[in-house]
Amino acid sequence: MTDEEKQPQAGKKPLDWTFTVPMAAESYDEAALDQLRAGNLAACFGSRFAGVAIPECLRLPGGRMRLIDRVISLEPEAGRFGLGRIRAEADIHPTIGS
Repeated sequence: MTDEEKQPQAGKKPLDWTFTVPMAAESYDEAALDQLRAGNLAACFGSRFAGVAIPECLRLPGGRMRLIDRVISLEPEAGRFGLGRIRAEADIHPTIGS
């Protein structure tokens, strides 16, 4: 990737784009992500998501497919295109699966 390609650029949203809920910079610990995996959006994201349901096939996977343990930052207007950035961490346990 060239230096020019790495430069920030304006992202493209439809002219009628609106967020369905207010967005703010946030982070989520392991307990919050477990609630998200279980489909309890309000317990992860707060009361503005009460009553919102997502099908199991769209949830974060758990068990052996658990790929992240915490979200250290979710920034709705960050990133190269200003459309958001998420940074997450996964714990590595070398003895698991041996």
